[in-house]
Amino acid sequence: MKKEELLIKTIFNVLKKNSDIVSSTIVGSINSMDLERISDIDIIVVVKKIDIGIIDLIKNSLSNIDLNELDIEKQIFINDTFGPLKFDNKNNLVLHLMIYDHHLHLEHVENSPFTCFDWERSENFTGYSLSEISSVHKLMLNDFISSRRGTKEYIEDISKNRISYRRYESQNGELAQVKTYYELDERHAIEFAYHIIYNSISNLLKVNLNKNIKFKFDDFMKVWKDEYEELYDKYNKIFSKLYNLKLNKELEKLDIVELVGNFLNDFDSIVNEYIEKSKKVILIRHLKTNLNDGRFLGSENEIDIIENQDIPLELKNFDFSNFEIFSSPSTRCIQTINKLKINSFNVSEDLKEINYGKADGLFFDEVINQYEYISDSIQKDDDFKFPEGENNTMVYERIEKLLSTINKNSVFFTHQGVVRCMVGFSLEIPITKWHLINVPHGYPIQFIELNSKYMLNTDRKTFSKIMKNFNAEI
Repeated sequence: MKKEELLIKTIFNVLKKNSDIVSSTIVGSINSMDLERISDIDIIVVVKKIDIGIIDLIKNSLSNIDLNELDIEKQIFINDTFGPLKFDNKNNLVLHLMIYDHHLHLEHVENSPFTCFDWERSENFTGYSLSEISSVHKLMLNDFISSRRGTKEYIEDISKNRISYRRYESQNGELAQVKTYYELDERHAIEFAYHIIYNSISNLLKVNLNKNIKFKFDDFMKVWKDEYEELYDKYNKIFSKLYNLKLNKELEKLDIVELVGNFLNDFDSIVNEYIEKSKKVILIRHLKTNLNDGRFLGSENEIDIIENQDIPLELKNFDFSNFEIFSSPSTRCIQTINKLKINSFNVSEDLKEINYGKADGLFFDEVINQYEYISDSIQKDDDFKFPEGENNTMVYERIEKLLSTINKNSVFFTHQGVVRCMVGFSLEIPITKWHLINVPHGYPIQFIELNSKYMLNTDRKTFSKIMKNFNAEI
């Protein structure tokens, strides 16, 4: 067994002894590179409930690993900061330890989808995988828009010859992440510039290719050139230089602020062009009814919306002027449109709720008791058809038919089952799990056409609400 493999095994054996830990993951390049070429080993730990005592206990247990027994002639250094700081030298083996509890991990997935999506690729974990606790599922173009503020703050810090990082501190008995600054040196400037360029291109490739993949350097350069040739021609030489400086741990003074600023302006232009040129479809589930109580309410069930209910702010402020409006013929969708004072719209049978057939109006337990074949189908993970009704595949086929006819940006007023089909297909969720997708009433959910497919493109706060039923209960 290689030293690297022994080290991974030892780290996990130490962490598994702590019953407060529900997930431990080692991410990064430790499996594919020699320890001498690795600047640090990233370890993500999720605990049941975080406090200073738990943090110190985990740090101490890892610090006590005897590297001599693994034939590694280094000393362990624990870096427990959140950020880009590097502490490696020829005598240190740096363990970059990032500890979260369940709530903090959910928050991190919401605020840092790029980082968490990379972490989900790791197969080195014990306990729950990070994606089981809460998954990014897919990157969206909207993630790049949301990340710009954070990137600009980094550039502002660099211009002030500093970089920011966070660390846990106890304040009045409460645990807090405190922002601190570190004086910028050439090493961190090179690391920063390299990661901004690499991660920006890599993350956009993940969206464009619809894959969570990490390319080796030569493959990365080839795919970058194939997909974004103009950007490649402008930045490939300086990027290659940064790569070699980083790999060989060499230093050189570079104008990082100008380089990163220019790159991000050019990169943002590509993202903006994607968004502006792509066709958009907004799906909106009708406003609430008195019968949204868990029973199956299908296309044949005509019910009214609740008259005196608040319209979600996102819907109230939505500008419909540049969209063609389509609606299910169901009363609850038409009433939602009328409440918004929209005068012109098209009615489409393809936007009707799933036809539950004889199960319409029944609760799930009643359906299972009355129709044994449905219970059998669920056990087999089959996309079952409701008695004298539809299944999810049939619903998605009619949505596809409608999508193939639209020529401009459109809004669909529709139902939970229809939105679930669009979300499930976009995120490549197994069809038998689509019922777990949570669709809020009256909330605009955007899809954008990329490579002839409509992909979910919403903000992460909304995404978290939609996907909350997929998170592990800890």
